[in-house]
Amino acid sequence: PASRSLHALGDAVHVGMKSRAYFGDSCADGDFQQEEYMKVNWMGKRLTYTVDLSQVNCGCNAALYLVSMGYSEKVGGCSDYYCDAVSVCDVQCAEIDLMEANNRAWHTTLHDGIKPWDPKVGCGGAGYTGAGKQWLGPRDWTPEQYGPGATCIDTSQPFEASLDFLVDEDHWKMKSINVFLTQGRCRLHASTEQFADIFPTLTKRLNEGMTLVISYWQDPGMTWLDGAGYDGQEFCKAAWEKDGERDCGPSVTFKDFKVTHLPRNYAAMRKALDSNETMEWLDE
Repeated sequence: PASRSLHALGDAVHVGMKSRAYFGDSCADGDFQQEEYMKVNWMGKRLTYTVDLSQVNCGCNAALYLVSMGYSEKVGGCSDYYCDAVSVCDVQCAEIDLMEANNRAWHTTLHDGIKPWDPKVGCGGAGYTGAGKQWLGPRDWTPEQYGPGATCIDTSQPFEASLDFLVDEDHWKMKSINVFLTQGRCRLHASTEQFADIFPTLTKRLNEGMTLVISYWQDPGMTWLDGAGYDGQEFCKAAWEKDGERDCGPSVTFKDFKVTHLPRNYAAMRKALDSNETMEWLDE
């Protein structure tokens, strides 16, 4: 089933452990109906929301992502037309992980369902290839900037996330998904613009309309998300360890969802992305 523990109150959604929730235009009792799922064209839009990861610790993953399940041709093993990049319910499709996160790590990842590599930005994660070579996850932000008690995004408190779907208007194709995390006067940002090779397929899927999904899960092998690597940055466990002592809160809360159009003067407003800095202080 899509949800084992889901509660919505006002503008907040509380998703329990091992649960998955789909955003829809309507919802009726009975079997899942594919036509009820939202199919938003995200090109040139901004998604903003507030999330509380204070109880989402190492080994836990609170995820917000887009999939093409509104166009899935098969009901799938979960009997709800769900699809994703790794065929969790036996159906594969394009997926954009806007957020896979806990209170020590954050990944925004692009999956076109074709290329063997899945580029990402954010912070955290490490591991080994099949040949035994060490790799590092994204390092756009440090544990001092993002984490419990951090100087910018203190994940023991709620914070705002904003994802901007920037478009090359001359050719109407995706140019970047820009990530902004804001708390108080401090903001972290990262850009996927350097991964242009993966955008042709994702441009097509975004234009068709993709469905927003929330999930919350845990795994002893979550070091690909939050592991510490050979660079010495302390996120969670080292790459060769397991997150055996997981302490995942019973649910994760998202609220204040907003979808707006990007302003015409977007480039001028986001000049900070052209610098090497990933953190900025906002005016009072």
